[in-house]
Amino acid sequence: MNGKVAIFDPFSGGHHSEYLYYVIENWLSEYPGFHLDVVTTQVNLNQHPDLYEWQRIKIEGINFYVIPELSKESLIRKSFEQAKTLTQYINDNNPSHVLCMAFDWLQIPMTTRLRFGYTLKISGIYFRPTWHYIKWQKLNLKDYIRSIRQYIILQLALTNPHIDSLLCLDPFCANILATKKKNCKIIYLPDPVEKNETDTSFKLHSKFDVQDGRMIFLHMGYLDARKGVVEFINAINLLPVDVLKKSFFLFAGKLSEDIVQNVNNMINALPQEAAVHITNSFIPYHTFQAYIEQSDVVVLTYQNHIGSSGLLLRAALAKKRVICQDFGLMGYLVKKHNLGEVVNSFVPAEIAKGIIKTIYTEKSKDYNADFVQEHTVQAFQKTIKDTLLG
Repeated sequence: MNGKVAIFDPFSGGHHSEYLYYVIENWLSEYPGFHLDVVTTQVNLNQHPDLYEWQRIKIEGINFYVIPELSKESLIRKSFEQAKTLTQYINDNNPSHVLCMAFDWLQIPMTTRLRFGYTLKISGIYFRPTWHYIKWQKLNLKDYIRSIRQYIILQLALTNPHIDSLLCLDPFCANILATKKKNCKIIYLPDPVEKNETDTSFKLHSKFDVQDGRMIFLHMGYLDARKGVVEFINAINLLPVDVLKKSFFLFAGKLSEDIVQNVNNMINALPQEAAVHITNSFIPYHTFQAYIEQSDVVVLTYQNHIGSSGLLLRAALAKKRVICQDFGLMGYLVKKHNLGEVVNSFVPAEIAKGIIKTIYTEKSKDYNADFVQEHTVQAFQKTIKDTLLG
């Protein structure tokens, strides 16, 4: 192994600490004694107990470079902030290869800056492509113009002489780019789903006093406006009494502060036949899969979410039906693999129709969750490893 390699992630929250954990865990097991620089924020390290512990004990082989949190300015401002931080790290440490864990926000600086006077490889994980959605979805004029602009910026970013590999979490985007780009490697990176053992002590029905005969609709995760919580509750209010009596609606996660009051008022105004429970607390990781496996339907009525979703993959892993947004990659995967209902997640009446259909129909005989088998932690780790050491 020649030279110094590094992973760079100035963001925190969501998958960021989890991805770092997977990369470092694999590195320690396969390359003990070889150094990996981890350039990230202290917040990111604090959000995962193993990352925090590895930093605390100064584990051999891993050098943690703590960088400042990004400001709360515009996306363009954040983009150039992280480019400045990355430049400083590269100039001070002269790595041979840097993997940027969130390439999307470096694209504009990659077009005009980030040039170094030595042989350096820069690779990146591409999270949020939408320019190819036009191939399977009708876009309004605003979204169409945005997709064209996004594609042009990506093409310019990939002309950077240091670009080595672009790792796409969207397989359709990867396939399209692979036929067009010759100056860099285009690689599909499966979003990892850890097949951890289910907590057998956890009993969802007894914990939330779910009556026999009610179908559990699980809306899970950090519950903010982008997750379509308000629209889904409005949909519950439109359901006929016979459907309400057959349903239990569980919102398992922490509510965003800006919607708490509104959500509570809406819940209190629902018909008395509606069985609804909101935990308003973060769900312990070790019970995550148990919630899904002991529910009947996973709700994914997000507001134009870009890319895939870990919850969609977990639902498929547990062979559970979903009610999903009709937009983008998530909607495409649900339709392609017959995983459940796709709805216009901005229209409560359409969501209500999806709930009613789910209540009164069986799982499709063409339901096919086989695609989730490629989304292993091991496949993710191998792709990252091969990229850094290739």
